[in-house]
Amino acid sequence: MRSQKLVLLLSVVALAAIVLLSLLAFSTVTLSAAVKTEDGVSIPILAPGQGADVRIDLVSSYTPPLCPGSEIGYKATLFNESSAGSALLPASIRSNIPGGTTYIQGSATGDASYDPSNNQIVWAGRLEPGASHIIEFRVMVGSAAGDGTAIVGLATGMIGETRVEATTRDFVDCRPATDTPTPTHTPTEPVIVNPSSTPTPTPTPTQPVIGFPTNTPTHTPTPTQPVIGFPTSTPTPQKFAIPTVDIAITDIEVSQGIQNLDNDMPLVKDRRTIVRVYVRDLTGKNVSGIRARLYGARNGQALPSSPLSPRNTTSNHAITVHPDGGDRLDLDDSFWFTLPGDWRSGTVTLRAVVNYNLKAPEGNLANNEKSTTVSFRTAYTFNAILVPVHAHPNGNRDNGTKIFWGTESYRWTLYNNMYRLHPIADFDIWRFVESLKPWPHWKINEWDLRKSSQRSQLLARIGWKNFWTIDHVNRLHYVGGVRQDIPTDGALGKGKTNGSLNAWVKMVNGNSGWDNSPWYITGGNSIAHEMGHNEKRKHVNCSGGEASGGSVDSGYPWQFPNCSLADVDPDGYYGLDVYYGKFGMDEPTVISNDPGESQPNRGYPLMGYQRPRWIDPWTYCALLKRYNVSCNLSFGNALAAAATDKDAGDWPQAEQAISNLRQADYQVAVGGIIDITAVTGSIDEVVLQQTSEVFSDNLAQAQVQLAGLRIDDLTDFALEIQDATGAALERRPLSISDSEDADVSSYLELLPWPAEAQQIALINGTDVLTTTSPSPNPPTITLLSPNGGETLLPDFTISWEASDPDGDELYFHVLYSVDGGSSWKALALGVEGSTYSLEDGIALTGTDQGVFRIVALDGFHIASDDSDGVFTVPGNRPQVTILSPAPDSEHSVDDYLTLDGIGEDLEDGQLQGDAMVWKSNINGSLGSGSELMLVSGSLDYGTHIITLDATDSDGDSAQASVTMIVRPLEMYLPMALR
Repeated sequence: MRSQKLVLLLSVVALAAIVLLSLLAFSTVTLSAAVKTEDGVSIPILAPGQGADVRIDLVSSYTPPLCPGSEIGYKATLFNESSAGSALLPASIRSNIPGGTTYIQGSATGDASYDPSNNQIVWAGRLEPGASHIIEFRVMVGSAAGDGTAIVGLATGMIGETRVEATTRDFVDCRPATDTPTPTHTPTEPVIVNPSSTPTPTPTPTQPVIGFPTNTPTHTPTPTQPVIGFPTSTPTPQKFAIPTVDIAITDIEVSQGIQNLDNDMPLVKDRRTIVRVYVRDLTGKNVSGIRARLYGARNGQALPSSPLSPRNTTSNHAITVHPDGGDRLDLDDSFWFTLPGDWRSGTVTLRAVVNYNLKAPEGNLANNEKSTTVSFRTAYTFNAILVPVHAHPNGNRDNGTKIFWGTESYRWTLYNNMYRLHPIADFDIWRFVESLKPWPHWKINEWDLRKSSQRSQLLARIGWKNFWTIDHVNRLHYVGGVRQDIPTDGALGKGKTNGSLNAWVKMVNGNSGWDNSPWYITGGNSIAHEMGHNEKRKHVNCSGGEASGGSVDSGYPWQFPNCSLADVDPDGYYGLDVYYGKFGMDEPTVISNDPGESQPNRGYPLMGYQRPRWIDPWTYCALLKRYNVSCNLSFGNALAAAATDKDAGDWPQAEQAISNLRQADYQVAVGGIIDITAVTGSIDEVVLQQTSEVFSDNLAQAQVQLAGLRIDDLTDFALEIQDATGAALERRPLSISDSEDADVSSYLELLPWPAEAQQIALINGTDVLTTTSPSPNPPTITLLSPNGGETLLPDFTISWEASDPDGDELYFHVLYSVDGGSSWKALALGVEGSTYSLEDGIALTGTDQGVFRIVALDGFHIASDDSDGVFTVPGNRPQVTILSPAPDSEHSVDDYLTLDGIGEDLEDGQLQGDAMVWKSNINGSLGSGSELMLVSGSLDYGTHIITLDATDSDGDSAQASVTMIVRPLEMYLPMALR
């Protein structure tokens, strides 16, 4: 590809020469061919081996006062700004030791050395196009330097035969330091000295820049650039234009989804981050063609890829600066930058510089740069497991089975909304390989999800799926996936708010009529909403009807009817879709805090019912605390992280109830439904176990629920463990813990079962609604096959035999372990008969330590049996999805590109790091990781096939590819050649 570029360049030059010679026979013609550089100016086209597009910066620093004996530090940075594919040329930096100073031995860094014969710091090497090199050194001011002595630094850079220079000027001033700010030492902009066939060393007097501060004068010779192949006899002096504008940076916003201009919202380590730099012209003009850079440093050291160019899609990433600063909703009224991954950790100083190339002459450069320092904090990984839900439209089996398996092509369009709307940087989601059915399913029992009682029943069954699964993953959320073509009477999901991490969501792949807000995806937004409930967020009273779907957060500052994301303020909290690339969008959308704004810039609070919904600062701050990031921001008269947080309940009996659980020899798990409006309820499932057999996760979860009980959420409903006389041995009040259906709520409680216990009663006040008692004897069960030593092929069958001495009807749960019984997943619940086979097309997680457990239940007692030995299940190949770039998308060689992909593996979960390798058929290996940001010039121009190769821990791999086009920088030909 580089050879193609060379051929193209030489062809243009040759063609220009041919046309010129033919025209000379008739008249005298001045002809030039030029390429448009990053700075938007034209320079001669140079054949590889002659020169390059080069810039050098020189910066001095010291602690005032500057006196004899003071140290001055110098930093010279050489940039090869040639377009990708340019020739690799020799490069060098020479920086003079300023007169009146001496070099401090050993202070040179960046592989530079001291040349005593020329009194210079020197470095030599090679620079790839797009790369830079930094050298630093220190000098000491000599004793002969009196007040007013100028200390002039000079750095010269060379790449090929192109030379650039930069200078600094500081003045010795031994007077004591005052409150006057330290002078800013402004490096000169580089001057490109292009070789000609007969260069003439004619000195060019420097013209002062009118209006520049007197303490930072700049003196840089600027020779005229020659026309290709036609040397000039004498360079013409270039005079600086009289400054006519004053461009100032007003604010730097660092956003991860919701932020104000004071950057009050805390930042999460590794989360996608966009920096917006706001500018205005103080002279009242609209100034076009202005460019910017963003520098990053940590602990005083420049970060990789610093400085960054903006991501604005405008020509040359330049914008028009407005006297009023423009519209915050318009991305191109500000500069915006995407921070690379290695910029999003620790404490980072960001420094923005605008009009760095003096495209518009200015007299005041002091306000052309601005810095801010931000810190990134580590948040929990969000872990979820998808539960495919077996359902039929209207609960009628004749309508056919509809299951959201979690393998659908659009699944990540839904899942990735968790990145958009929750303050997380890592989101891992697994899936159960079998669907969840109502039980007893063999009795023609199907869910009719048009009914609120059935929607709560589904949520209850997801809770039992959680109960029978023990996993070593921290804070694992169970999300039931309901197909979008299942009628649900308008309900889009239902989630627990009592600390139980259970929910179901209707997986609607669309924006439900919000076509003017393409960032809004109904199913994905519902996932984030229900996960908000799981993380103890109540509803926001935004439409006025939220109370019908569950308890409402009374502390939210912007309630109905004036519902908004935040205080309506142009400098306040605005949303920003920083994860836009995961959804195939070209740029982020800005969401206003004004609910009267038009789409797509209008958004309402995530936990309300008004749509389209975005994350508000109140909820975001509260969620940060749930994800282990401190946030104590105040809105109105309350702290967002505390007002609706139920980590600490106020039920007086909680401590005693927890103690009773810990000390009991037996535990009983009780689940069912309560109808608050009808004052009815049911006991649907009971499991009696020895405390030693209760999964540790379930015991811990019960204690969390008890510790979080609040009196305000308690109903008149309660469970009682009673003795033979009906006296209460243990009483557990039930809370309103569900969302979306305020009249109906499911419950699942773990209570102690004393030796004298005889029955369980569901009561309302003093009224007993229903009771259940155990039969005298538990069932028995024996697992027959597989029982150890087998290698299981896809069509295997699990078999067992069981009986019940009391003649109770039995049903069975099938549990599967991949680690010899250390952890368990509920493969299938409520199975009838004595055999079980996997559903068609289902593959188990691979292992060589496989074990099955069959649990027999008679409605109260249980019995179980495990495989006598371990068996083997062959491993599975990973699945790979490329989220961005979009297929057949077009980009310029100077664009910053983010490659984003997903590697899923049944054994390993989501693949990360070196397990995910990106390649280009043109540029070869690009890097590794699920997300990879390519800096400007990383890809040669041409049609690229981008491949993502995912390899799991077993060495199995899979690939996905996408084709994209990279355009060269635009070339301008002389009129005679067009």
